[in-house]
Amino acid sequence: MKRKMTAIIAVLMIGIMLVSGCGVNLYPWQMNWDDKLSEAYDDEFTFKFHHSIAPDYFDIDMNTCHYTSEKCKDRIITVIKRHGQLRSDYMTIRYSDELEDYMKEYYDGMFECDRYEFVTPYANILYPVEKMTFEEFVENEFYITCEFELYYDEEAPSDDEVIEMLEEYARKEKRNFSLTVDIKEAGKYAVAYTIHKDREDHIKSIGKREIMLGHDEYTVLVNDLDI
Repeated sequence: MKRKMTAIIAVLMIGIMLVSGCGVNLYPWQMNWDDKLSEAYDDEFTFKFHHSIAPDYFDIDMNTCHYTSEKCKDRIITVIKRHGQLRSDYMTIRYSDELEDYMKEYYDGMFECDRYEFVTPYANILYPVEKMTFEEFVENEFYITCEFELYYDEEAPSDDEVIEMLEEYARKEKRNFSLTVDIKEAGKYAVAYTIHKDREDHIKSIGKREIMLGHDEYTVLVNDLDI
């Protein structure tokens, strides 16, 4: 009877561990994540910490792991597993300098202004863990998201002119993207225009944000436009 009770307690403890996310197969070093990362990225990864929203056993895995690597020692790399697929922000971290150079060259001469400054080349987006070159990444996976500050010594373009410029770019650019341009005219408050393109032939929105002392107002100028 005592042995039977002990066995029952052991089974119950294992069940509690599985449900609470403490099961053996939940941790990345036992799911071979580091091996998959090393194979895809030709780098050595060191596990830092992990948390799980739902366990792997039920095929509704929502695991998130964080690593450093030999080639990105000073940065934390995020890796997630969603319904069997690994995704990470490794490519944008490892190639941050190359991405900035790529985007500066990509947008060079696109805007008519007296001068411009490039602010940021990408957001914190997670991409499939797959073996690919930098060129393959920017051509097939990279989601364009960046910001420019456009400076005008005299008259800045009107709303209609900025909208026309952004729509023209959206027709040429086949990939989805999010782009912000801050219009800065001497002696005036900056105005930020943001465009989001969510399909090859569709603009989700173009908006305008005016930032003044104690006032921040956002206005949608274009919404759900087929192009």
